[in-house]
Amino acid sequence: MKRTLGRLSFLLAIVTAVAMVGTNSAYAVAAGAGVVAGSGTISPGISELTPLTGTPQTFSFSGTIVGAFAVDTNAYAGTVNCSFNGSDPNASVVLGGPGPVGGSCSGTMPVTGTTITITAPNLTFIRAGAVVEVSGSATVCINGNCGTVTAVAALAFVAGGFPVTNYSVAGTVAAAGV
Repeated sequence: MKRTLGRLSFLLAIVTAVAMVGTNSAYAVAAGAGVVAGSGTISPGISELTPLTGTPQTFSFSGTIVGAFAVDTNAYAGTVNCSFNGSDPNASVVLGGPGPVGGSCSGTMPVTGTTITITAPNLTFIRAGAVVEVSGSATVCINGNCGTVTAVAALAFVAGGFPVTNYSVAGTVAAAGV
């Protein structure tokens, strides 16, 4: 319960900060922040027999971001559903990437009907053990008003046994206008 209240307080602070940036800006400002959670698959699978170098892999991810986003005076707070795909040319057990990843997210606020789309076709990821960083440029559109951001996600990678063919991630994402 204490952890849930802490996360809600954190999200409320994000919503307030992003909403203030969006409503006080005279420029095409885009920003956002949120908590990421989801899971995916890796094919053909990371093997423990090749800890330093491995077979190239492809992966998919689907999950959610719960957070707040703003473009100009348009604000969105809530859940965004995401789907991403990428590849890992090295696929070692300890280090993964750098490699390309791209995808999109979308959502609709239930009461207001505010819509959001996030497209990020050219991100880069790198994994060091259980830590994954994803970064790059994305386009955020709220009710059709769009802005470009540089996004950085810090994620914890959790995998089952070997070979690793399924995983889950959880972490945070922050985005600021460019």
